[in-house]
Formats: sequence, C-alpha cells, structure tokens
Amino acid sequence: MKKQSKILLAVLGVLIVGAIVLASTNSSLFQGKLTSSGNINKAEFASLVVKNAGLETAPCNVFSDVPENVWFNGYVCALYNQGIVKGFADGTFKPYESLTRAEAAKIIHLAFGMEYSCTLPKLFKDIDNLSWYYDYVNQLAAYDFFSKDVQIGSNFKPSDVLTKSAAARWFAKAANLN
Repeated sequence: MKKQSKILLAVLGVLIVGAIVLASTNSSLFQGKLTSSGNINKAEFASLVVKNAGLETAPCNVFSDVPENVWFNGYVCALYNQGIVKGFADGTFKPYESLTRAEAAKIIHLAFGMEYSCTLPKLFKDIDNLSWYYDYVNQLAAYDFFSKDVQIGSNFKPSDVLTKSAAARWFAKAANLN
C-alpha cells in the first residue's frame, strides 16, 4: 500500500508539472504566479519535491525572501528542516529564480534518499570529481536517472537551468525508483 501511495503522489506531481508546462503567463498555480519560460523556479520545485517525497511541511522564518505568508513557505521550510537546502550566505533562498540541473539533482537525491552504495567512476565529461554536486549527479546517473535527458559519457550541463519538462521526467523517475 505504501508503494501505491508513492506512485500516486508521483503521478500527481507529474500532472502538476505538466500543468506548469502548459500554463500561460496569466495563469497561477499553487497560489503563485508562473513565468512564461520553460524553466521551473525554486519555489515551484520545492513544492513538488516535498509533495512527491512525502515530507512534512511546517512554517518557518529562516529566509528573508520567504515570509511566512507566502504559499511556498512550508515547502521551502520542509527542505530546510531536513537539511536539503541551506539558502545563500545573505540569508535568502531566491524562490523566484530558476534552479540549475546540479541544484535540482542534489535536492532530489537528498529528498528521496537515493544513495548508491559503491564508488562510481566519472560519468560525465563536464563534471569534475571535486565539484560539490559530483556525488549527487553520479549517484542519480547510476540509477539511469537522466537517460531521457543526457547519455552517460557526454555532458550533463550542471549549470543549465532545469526545465519544467525535465523536472516532470525526473519526478517520474524518482517515483519508479523509490
């Protein structure tokens, strides 16, 4: 029954991301305005991660740009309380900014507990083994997590922003692995 609940949550997450992809600039979802670009912002991503990973939300006052009265406060705080996100040195989270593929990989890896139990070789040409995101990306890749986005041995493009369609694929993959 627990696996069925996770699959149902993942399907819901994919449907929500699909709605984001199809949304126009005048649409709103999760009580927040969406951008017209194909990229997902940090607030939208936080809400989807928390919902799909089954994390508990709780309001907090940790980041200066995430007041308690915004729709995404509980989602951002859930990630913060789990040690998944820390924010920036200036005390902000930057919820309306797009997140990079490396940032998204770290958040998914930690939120879904996707540890790979052996040492992995370098799997992507553009990721140095000293990069902060090296283990997160490599461990997800070992689960064939990015197969629809990039092939092992090519470039992962960690600094590129995550698109809404890639986010939908990543959440579907996380549901299948969890």
